[in-house]
Amino acid sequence: KVNATGMTHMHLDIWTPDSTVFKIKLVDFGKDAKYQGGDDSEAELTFDAKSTPKLETGKWISLDIKLSAFASLKGVTSLAQMVLSGSKSTVFVDNIYFYK
Repeated sequence: KVNATGMTHMHLDIWTPDSTVFKIKLVDFGKDAKYQGGDDSEAELTFDAKSTPKLETGKWISLDIKLSAFASLKGVTSLAQMVLSGSKSTVFVDNIYFYK
């Protein structure tokens, strides 16, 4: 688990030859830090050709995302899961970190 309380942003770089949609989901286990402890929350963001930054094939895209953009995430004290998915099978991911 990651305590990202002092952080304001998440960064990652992605590259895809074929995906038209890329999603990032964060799951926080809450202050009790336990799965299904009653205070878990999650939020998902979608990137595509209309998002900012827009998802483009064949080039590296840097995503610098405000943690507040994950609107339904109740907290970031116990980030336990990060789910990354795309509309096709190939997405390369590099340089994942949280920062202030």
